Amino acid sequence: MKKLAFYVRAIPFLLFFTSVFILEGARSGGIVVFLVLTHEIGHIAVILIMGEITEFSVRSGAMMIKSRATIPYLYETAIILGGPLMNMTTAIISHFMGPEEIFHEIFLGSLVFATVNMLPIKTLDGGRVFYIAMLSVFSERTAFAISDFISLFLSFLLVFTALYLLFRTGGYIYLVFFAFLCCYRHLISRNC
Repeated sequence: MKKLAFYVRAIPFLLFFTSVFILEGARSGGIVVFLVLTHEIGHIAVILIMGEITEFSVRSGAMMIKSRATIPYLYETAIILGGPLMNMTTAIISHFMGPEEIFHEIFLGSLVFATVNMLPIKTLDGGRVFYIAMLSVFSERTAFAISDFISLFLSFLLVFTALYLLFRTGGYIYLVFFAFLCCYRHLISRNC
């Protein structure tokens, strides 16, 4: 159990969204912003349902939510999974909204967003869930070492995959930005 401090850093992701708008067009950029907002609303909805908030503030490009007491890892896992579950809900709803292309793009985008976000990379939701799962089996030091190694390996694999797709197809530049952002945030978190 630990005291929950949930931070959402907006500045690095603002660069990512800007690149999507510029490189892929306003429609794709708008869909990405919509998917991220629904994802974050999923996290916030679980926090509100659990009634654990004592402080909610937005300062210097970050949204901060603090809990009133220590919470079990099960609650933290529920909060973490709230975002991907909201993306899956968005995918299901958009699938039944109609055959228009925009709903199909939201459907596919939601599925991809939820799936990629559950990769066991430290800065993504999947990395946090993976670390909590490792804590249930190993000591804190061992769990950190295992999750850190797997996260770093997958971060670099994501970068190489994104670069391969970029050079092979000439597209997916936003995936390259996202992969480098994940890698950068992972390396920064290792120094903290």
